[in-house]
Amino acid sequence: MTAKQRLPDRKSKVTVREVALRANVSESTVSRILRNKGPIADDTREKVMEVVRAMGYVPNRIAGSLASLNSNLVGVIIPSLSNIVFPEVLQGIHAGLEATDNMQAVISISNYDVELEENVIRGLLAWKPAAVLTTGFEHSDATRRMLELSDVRVVEMMDIDSDPIDIAVGMSHRSAGYATGRHLVERAGGGSATSATTWTTTGGPGCASRGFVPHFLKRVSTSQPEPLPEAQVQSAQANR
Repeated sequence: MTAKQRLPDRKSKVTVREVALRANVSESTVSRILRNKGPIADDTREKVMEVVRAMGYVPNRIAGSLASLNSNLVGVIIPSLSNIVFPEVLQGIHAGLEATDNMQAVISISNYDVELEENVIRGLLAWKPAAVLTTGFEHSDATRRMLELSDVRVVEMMDIDSDPIDIAVGMSHRSAGYATGRHLVERAGGGSATSATTWTTTGGPGCASRGFVPHFLKRVSTSQPEPLPEAQVQSAQANR
């Protein structure tokens, strides 16, 4: 197997000046065409893009970011791609960014690991993105501090049951859990202490279970079919 040694001997990168000279336009015209800013004649745009493709020119966004002190990058951190919800979320983000001025999403996966999320966000913030989109409110203290001290917009997606760092977009899982509990109790014609005990014992600390358990406890305490053990009642109340 042989490898082509292209990096050590490669030519210098094509510059915007070289593109402008070959297309016989100004550098600012090339820049505006590539950034899709301002009115440009169709024939000029086509001529410049033909030169860009022929020369293999790639804009240096980092240099532009340093000059303007901003970036067109949007950091997106989701916990998983195996959950069918998150690919749909990414499709929505992509559709939203398509309508903006060349905003580009940089997508990372945290695998539900707050320490990994912390490392990812630290790396993203080093590039001075225009915004960071994270999933939920569960972050490490260091992550929260970095985001609070950053000068970028922060969107916490999928939940609205806590105070956001900046903006929260999603639904109330606590309300959804309460509505689910109410529906199941009404459907069962009153429910039972066994149902409440099962959910009190196995329900996790998530917002949905914090909404689900209180409704069962409220319904059980009203009908008084069979009292729950005191330890389980205290556990449920602590998770509310």
